[in-house]
Amino acid sequence: SFLREERVWPKTKFYAYFNEKCEVDTEQEKPLINLLVDVLGYKILKNHFSLLKDNDLVFFDDTIDRDLFFRICHESFITLEKNDFPTKPEDLITSVKSNLNQFPTDDSLIDKALNVINDFEVVIRNDTKFYQVAFHRLRSAGDMVYRILFENENWMKLSDINHEIKHRLSLKNKKVTDWKNLYAAIKNDKHLLPLAKSGVWTLTEWGEENLIIYELITNTLLHFNKPLIKEDIFSYILKTRPFIRTHSLNSAIYNSRFMQLRDKKFILSEWKDLYQKKTAITRKRKTY
Repeated sequence: SFLREERVWPKTKFYAYFNEKCEVDTEQEKPLINLLVDVLGYKILKNHFSLLKDNDLVFFDDTIDRDLFFRICHESFITLEKNDFPTKPEDLITSVKSNLNQFPTDDSLIDKALNVINDFEVVIRNDTKFYQVAFHRLRSAGDMVYRILFENENWMKLSDINHEIKHRLSLKNKKVTDWKNLYAAIKNDKHLLPLAKSGVWTLTEWGEENLIIYELITNTLLHFNKPLIKEDIFSYILKTRPFIRTHSLNSAIYNSRFMQLRDKKFILSEWKDLYQKKTAITRKRKTY
């Protein structure tokens, strides 16, 4: 009675439920399980759409149009795959019904499809339910990096992103992306942006500027509009970009774009006329 009310389940969920309720190993007792399924009038069917080939379903309700239901599942997957962001159920239902307008489609069947396909994930944001394509079904490494950054809501080191990708794919026994191949795959992705040469990446849509270290120092001096000791310059930069190494900043500060005063404060070289009597004479450094 309970299963008929559920109408349709993934086969994996049905077997797990059977194992728990009846303490029967469904793998060892598969012939008997199949016999029981036939007696009860259930149907275990393979999904004939190639995009959803690993999504076998068990139909408990024989009133469902099974061909239509598989078509709904397929259309739902295509709709979600096109969206970079998690999508509300009502938006998905509207889109699927529009694309299947030649078929009489019940909203409850679309909602059921979203909850029985293993390649969909539920996302809860501010007590609101959204759906997205499961991580292991994303089309490219760039999409995987985008998903991780979007969920993290902040920049991340590429090495940490790669570690997270390996972890998520290993849960589904999927091929792990090599670090070097990952960089090659995302370096030309317009949705992703490296921050300077720090190994840190962010999303282009967040409005981060890909500033090199010289520009960061310049912008800091322009912001305060006065000479600053290098410790204050570095501290201001590291508040927003803690991933930048101090020794990189220390090397850049002695570039010809900047000048050091006798009190060890730094200015922009273009300000030198304003501080002629305070300019210190420093030897040029050789940097490697």
